[in-house]
Amino acid sequence: FINSHTGRDYFTYEQNCELIQVAADVQKATGVTILHETHRGRFTYSAPAMQHYLVTFPDLRLTADFSHW
Repeated sequence: FINSHTGRDYFTYEQNCELIQVAADVQKATGVTILHETHRGRFTYSAPAMQHYLVTFPDLRLTADFSHW
């Protein structure tokens, strides 16, 4: 698997969605699982910020690093 520090907290929702979609496409094409780590400074920086992404990408897989959340 790949543990990714995807996106940035200052990217727009649309920009982060593009990156998440690229990761999903790579995962589908290669069969390699891609996890997105919860981390300060990334699109996964807080639980409230994640809500819309989880609705848009219900198969989104996270690596929980609670020390950064």
